[in-house]
Amino acid sequence: MHSVPPRPDPNVAPVDDVLAAEELQSLGSSERARAANAFLVALTRAARSFLLYDSANGAIHHFLAALASAAEDYRSRFGALSLEVRPFEILSGGEVIYLDRDRERSMAFRLYRDGVRRLEMSAVVPWHEILKLLEILSIRYTGIRQSEDDMVVLLWKAGFVEIQVEAVEGVINEEFDAARVWRAGSHVDAPSDFDSQQFGFAEPRGLQHLPVLPGDRDRLLEEDESPALAALCVQLGEQLLSSCAAGRLRWSEIAPQLAEMRDFLLSEGVLPHLVELARTVIRTRLATPHENLRRAQFLATFANELSIARILRGMRPDAREAPPELGVLLEMCPGDHLQSLLNLVVLERSEVGRRVARTLIERWVPSHREVLLERAVAGTAALACELLRVFRYADPQLCVDAAFGLAHREELDVQLDVVHALDALKVQTPPRIIQSLMLSPSIEVRLLTLEHVAAQGLRSVFPALLARVTRGVAAMEQREVDAHAVALAGGDALHALQTFEEWVRPRGLFNVQSGPQLQLVYAAIAGLSRIPGEAAVALIRQVSDQGGSDLKAATVNAMRERRRAGIR
Repeated sequence: MHSVPPRPDPNVAPVDDVLAAEELQSLGSSERARAANAFLVALTRAARSFLLYDSANGAIHHFLAALASAAEDYRSRFGALSLEVRPFEILSGGEVIYLDRDRERSMAFRLYRDGVRRLEMSAVVPWHEILKLLEILSIRYTGIRQSEDDMVVLLWKAGFVEIQVEAVEGVINEEFDAARVWRAGSHVDAPSDFDSQQFGFAEPRGLQHLPVLPGDRDRLLEEDESPALAALCVQLGEQLLSSCAAGRLRWSEIAPQLAEMRDFLLSEGVLPHLVELARTVIRTRLATPHENLRRAQFLATFANELSIARILRGMRPDAREAPPELGVLLEMCPGDHLQSLLNLVVLERSEVGRRVARTLIERWVPSHREVLLERAVAGTAALACELLRVFRYADPQLCVDAAFGLAHREELDVQLDVVHALDALKVQTPPRIIQSLMLSPSIEVRLLTLEHVAAQGLRSVFPALLARVTRGVAAMEQREVDAHAVALAGGDALHALQTFEEWVRPRGLFNVQSGPQLQLVYAAIAGLSRIPGEAAVALIRQVSDQGGSDLKAATVNAMRERRRAGIR
């Protein structure tokens, strides 16, 4: 490999294969987290490249250059890097910066499986140590066969100076120089005969079934139930935190166990015990400011985006509101919970998850009106639609303001949701929103908007709609011309009746079978079907008497519609 960081080779084309197309999530809400994520993504791709290319291939040089750039970027801006390893994710500062649930390619799974729990790189870690770490991850470490040593042993033998490792390991062979290869934790000096046979085998006998007393059976079943295990988790957590506060244990020694308890309580959905464990973490005061900072960062993981998502996915399909324990966690735990909910309301696949996330976002509406309005107007189409639903219930006026900002958007889903939101409100829609929606290139949006005008009886848009239909009738479908007439009738019945009378006035009209004027006659019939009074009925009959068979059929339908709607 290279002894100095490589520079990008302009003669090497970008890699265009399955490795380059491999999608690794871009994670992190802070600059530090995003930089750490970029480093891990580059490290993962470089490690996997050795499985696909020969070491002399130009693609290897490309990936090494990307790794060197990402490492230098993080090191120059933020210094040391501390990584906490979990089965499928890697955290830095309590924030998930790497996530891959594919066991075959997940770097986090390979590290965790072999016992690695933490990696810490100093601010002055040299390039050759990063390369050696890369060699280990790619299982191409010089002279090592994969079948003999696991990841932890390879890391020990590497003799890192500026990279420290914490791992779960029972025994360390005395032949290793612990001061040189293991700098991150203690080891166990086991007795020399720890693995020798202590007892002889009993005489072989046939299998015998022993009766279990009723009291013992109930006790065993109770121990195996989730509520009992959840209570034991809380008790164990209290003991570990108490020992840490007394100085008998370090935070780094109890944090993995606390994290497993938290994940177990989340997966089982026992939220009361999860809240109790979080309260225990809050009550505990540790010896040093550094450990208290780590404790606060750990507390934030009880209500971060991943934890909230796990709670939402565990809810019943008919759930309408969030469980009260989730609200308590959001209040107790630090973090930008509104941002987490805004992400989840878009990313969550289940309708129940999005619905509950919307009810939680409603709590922030009174104190974050301007922020949420800006996110709705400038955000993605999916976020805009979800926030419109939030505003519809939490703040109708804010919904109107958002509708005005979104009515000009080109996305069809956004325009349709704007109309649906306005339909659900009990306030009158401003004319400017109607005018923006009527400019939509989608006829479906325009038809729904005209239905909304008719239902609300918006008199203020009557002149604009009348001008639009009379000038543009030749370019419109008949159903849109009819919808204009119905909207005019709903907005101002008296003026609409006068307009329709002019449209159907005989001017040699009924001798032609097509054209804009005939379109207006059909539209007038549709509008007259919504206007009460004898004058409207007389006008319909006039058209029926003077028109052809098609117009007669239209007038019959109009009279039938009046009777169905109870219009007299």
